[in-house]
Amino acid sequence: MTLREVIDHYDELFDLGLSEGDKADLEQFLLSLGDPLDKRK
Repeated sequence: MTLREVIDHYDELFDLGLSEGDKADLEQFLLSLGDPLDKRK
């Protein structure tokens, strides 16, 4: 499952009404946080 699929799921589940731009912004924000399980950083 991709991050975008997760965002789409929660947008639908909670009827958030996110636009495509909102979803893209949220996806990039979450990606910028990095992977907390990646011990190499």
